[in-house]
Amino acid sequence: MVRTTTLTAKDKEKIGRLFGSINRSKNIAKGATKETVTVRENAYTEQQLDEAWYRFSNTIPEHPDLHFVFGTAPAKEANKLTASVDNFVVFNKLNDIKPQLQRYLSDAVGNDTLSIEFHFIEGKKKPTTPREKARAMNESNGNLMKLFTTWGLRLT
Repeated sequence: MVRTTTLTAKDKEKIGRLFGSINRSKNIAKGATKETVTVRENAYTEQQLDEAWYRFSNTIPEHPDLHFVFGTAPAKEANKLTASVDNFVVFNKLNDIKPQLQRYLSDAVGNDTLSIEFHFIEGKKKPTTPREKARAMNESNGNLMKLFTTWGLRLT
């Protein structure tokens, strides 16, 4: 079974504009001159990198909720930095500012080969309701259940 679709004049115009922009992009790419990019690979110490990591929070005053992340040095393996967070909102914000952080650290130590990764670690969900809090307290202290039963309270 073969389907046929008729195109309206508006559809043909859109397709023409699309192909026109693609052709212009190709022509621009062909005419572009090649630029040489210099990659800095200067040697640096862990201390220099850690100091730059700690100072980065001063460059993001609009994100005070992220400052705690930069209070602890990241794990390092060769030129790869890794930091773990247990808050998904913070994880997303860190990934948003990652290019800015990478540029800052690269400039601070004069090395463009640094890479940064953030890992989201799901932590144990914190109790929020009074019932969840009572259960959590009971798990940490078995004598609490005796107190509840003495007072005639139930955890359901």
